[in-house]
Amino acid sequence: MQKFDSNGTAGPPGFYAYDPSNTGGVPVARGELTNDPGEEIVVGSGRGGNAFSVFKADGSPIFSGTPFGAAFGGGIEVAVGDVTGNSANEIIVAAGAGGGPHVRVLHADGTAIGNGFFAYGA
Repeated sequence: MQKFDSNGTAGPPGFYAYDPSNTGGVPVARGELTNDPGEEIVVGSGRGGNAFSVFKADGSPIFSGTPFGAAFGGGIEVAVGDVTGNSANEIIVAAGAGGGPHVRVLHADGTAIGNGFFAYGA
């Protein structure tokens, strides 16, 4: 993972969120989750995966999760935002291709808020 500024200039050296042999790309979101200085980076496993991971801005891992279970392999899309209106960000995960339009909202520590919902009909 490499950060770039608005002019396309590369920032400090990046880090690998997953094995470097994964060349398929991964969904990425960022936002304040821990009240530590700087925003955290949330990475979905992308096509074929079943997990998401949260990292500090320097690439240090914080935690990972499998919000749709270990058997799911349709990929995970991610977002960060205040969904509950409590002035704190949550992690939003959505099942990728083949997983149906299932969306789950997670507390900043990765614990689920309810069972989620289906954004569209199955």
